[in-house]
Amino acid sequence: MSDIFQGESDLLMKTIDVLINEIKPQAYHFIANNRYRDILSINIEEANRIYWTENFNRVHFGGQLSLVKTQRWTEAVSESKQNKNYLSFCSSLRGLVESSADTYYSFHRIPFFLNQHFKELEKIFNAGLSDHLMIAKDFEESVIHFTHASGKIFKDLKVKEFQKAKTMKEYIEKLDEMSDGPIYKLYGQLCEITHPAGPSLWSYMGYKSTSEKDTIVVLAKRDSDELQINRLIDENKASLNKILAGGVFPVFAALKVLNQFGLKEFTTGTLDQIDFNQFGFWRQIMKMDV
Repeated sequence: MSDIFQGESDLLMKTIDVLINEIKPQAYHFIANNRYRDILSINIEEANRIYWTENFNRVHFGGQLSLVKTQRWTEAVSESKQNKNYLSFCSSLRGLVESSADTYYSFHRIPFFLNQHFKELEKIFNAGLSDHLMIAKDFEESVIHFTHASGKIFKDLKVKEFQKAKTMKEYIEKLDEMSDGPIYKLYGQLCEITHPAGPSLWSYMGYKSTSEKDTIVVLAKRDSDELQINRLIDENKASLNKILAGGVFPVFAALKVLNQFGLKEFTTGTLDQIDFNQFGFWRQIMKMDV
């Protein structure tokens, strides 16, 4: 994997593999709205516990789903490179870009919030919080958006804004931290190769022009694929690293903070064996540098 993604990519992917192997069938329960309103009217302490259990549910299973997608997409990218298949490489990398940007959009603030409000949340699950209802609208909408936002299923229904999928440009710009940044430009290039556009054909064409004639040659050997894959990697090293990190670190950090609540159903044991202080994203969270 380090021949595509630099830095900590091998460690990240080995950790993901271990985490996914740890996943066991686990039921996540969500109480009906009318039942929740009944409980809220008589027991704020229990209403807080239910509300945050359901939020933690979404962080936990959403994080696991994200890591599964990252594993599958990175495997596809790596296998395409090994097979010297430029079209497959580009389509798989495009899928990884979309998946990472989607994850980053919803997850990048979650670990900060959990750490900032740790003591109050811990009280909800241990001693109980009964003097007020702790609602976190942005947090709740963010985790719901990740698993349920759609641009088609709800097209003809009246739904809340956070239930609607954003454009891929909006997701990628959040990861890029700018408009029309390098990741978005790479994404455009990948789309042109994946779609039946000119560049998907030009990738396999040799062209020469003289004053007398134009000559086109079809380049069908795998050497051409390998050359273009390596060129794309070399030209986008920084972006590739950011794509992988953006889809992994926010999830690792969110699951790591969940571990600290000591709730068995939300514990991911492997993460406690990793020194997270080596990662800048984690150091930011611990310093509350938001």
